[in-house]
Amino acid sequence: MSDKTPAGRRRPPAVLLVLGGIGLAVFVVPLTGLVLVLVPSTLAATFAWSAVRVAMRSPAELIVGTLAVLLFVSLWIVGLLLIAVTAAWRAAVWSVAHRSLWPRPAHPTTLGPG
Repeated sequence: MSDKTPAGRRRPPAVLLVLGGIGLAVFVVPLTGLVLVLVPSTLAATFAWSAVRVAMRSPAELIVGTLAVLLFVSLWIVGLLLIAVTAAWRAAVWSVAHRSLWPRPAHPTTLGPG
């Protein structure tokens, strides 16, 4: 891959793109979003798992144990879905922010008559 942009200027090193200007914000903002989804999801699943452990101590409470397991599983699945969506959003932010690094064709093609 060439060091030069299509306009003939040298490309800055990738480290400068990540750490300089918008690059740091592109790193910090999605990371903060991921943490804001990950921490509450993990805490909710932890408390639900504690409820499952308490409910399983008494074999006579079958309905309470079943409901505790259903609560845990549903919180776990919702947490995983939220984390997956946040991770996909984070990847999209990085891709759009660093579109100057995308490969470009050497010779642009023309579409249509010409």
